[in-house]
Amino acid sequence: MRRIPPTPAFAFLACPDPPASATIVSAERDYPMAILSFSLTSKKFLEGKKTVTRRDWSEKHYKMWVGLWEKDKLVHDAWDNIPIAGGKRIGRFRLTSRPYKEQLKDMPPQDLEAEGGMCSTLEDFYELIGKSPEEFVTVVRFEKLQL
Repeated sequence: MRRIPPTPAFAFLACPDPPASATIVSAERDYPMAILSFSLTSKKFLEGKKTVTRRDWSEKHYKMWVGLWEKDKLVHDAWDNIPIAGGKRIGRFRLTSRPYKEQLKDMPPQDLEAEGGMCSTLEDFYELIGKSPEEFVTVVRFEKLQL
């Protein structure tokens, strides 16, 4: 299985009913629109089948996304790769719940398909993103918008 190299641009999205291990913070700053890149799952995003992403973000980046949610800035751009690597905008999405942190071990198995269907087991997903089940990631849930 191909492991995804850690990069600041590789990230993931949130759950309506966060598990007990979820951590939600408040942000007071005002933020502009943000982007998510879907380099491995662009096709699933365009089909509307990718509706959640888990990302290994810094606390600052996590708080920025929480701030966007709190300011009701829910619509953002989807890219096929990060802009610095020549990525192009492929669509827009709307956050459907507030981003939060969860331990990977609390990831519901049904999210494997919503993550793009790249893995059939949680263990394969942990390996793909290079994280242990004990580690925390940011979870972001969204819906693709029709342009």
